[in-house]
Amino acid sequence: MATKKPECAEGMNGQDRALEVTDLYWRLYDEAGDIKPKNISIDTLSRAFAGNEIDRVQVYAFAMHMQALAMAAGGSVS
Repeated sequence: MATKKPECAEGMNGQDRALEVTDLYWRLYDEAGDIKPKNISIDTLSRAFAGNEIDRVQVYAFAMHMQALAMAAGGSVS
């Protein structure tokens, strides 16, 4: 049984406002580059993004990381 949600990104890191990506994100990124899937489906955004969904900067940063996954795979993220 999992004790923590499988998040890809957490809230901002202090005052520098940099989105904290998790080890899970980096594993997905590496695998996407190796396997090159046509599509990566992220189940329920609220489970993958633990940041503040009202903060436009955080949401934009998360979207950019999802775009980076798509580019690593040469496919799409949905």
